[in-house]
Amino acid sequence: MTHFDNYPPGAAHDSSAPYNEQEWPARDFPCKVTVELSKSMPIATDSYLIDNEDEGGIDAHTDNPDWDQDYHNDDRYVGIDGLLEQLSRYLRDELSKDITSRRRRYLNRLLDECSDWEVEEIYIDEQ
Repeated sequence: MTHFDNYPPGAAHDSSAPYNEQEWPARDFPCKVTVELSKSMPIATDSYLIDNEDEGGIDAHTDNPDWDQDYHNDDRYVGIDGLLEQLSRYLRDELSKDITSRRRRYLNRLLDECSDWEVEEIYIDEQ
């Protein structure tokens, strides 16, 4: 009696054949994720020289500013690390309320994503 199973001859029980390999479940491994983001924005500095001043305004150029210090001193910005900190506070506050279990799972997932990020470097280039 002939049996048709679409395997090549002798391969039906060959465990090393691709179609007979066992599929392993996904498993967690420690990794470091580096995400590079950028944003164009004005940063206030007092390190500038005035080129021209008239009724139309002031033309100026920077004079070797410390952009990193100026950025951190500019209270208009909180940075990504500050945003994650503020989001974490907001999420913890929301989780303390009476919410559905589905929403609680979602907010906990967001809260987990906010933690353990480290700012490794900040690059600021004048445009």
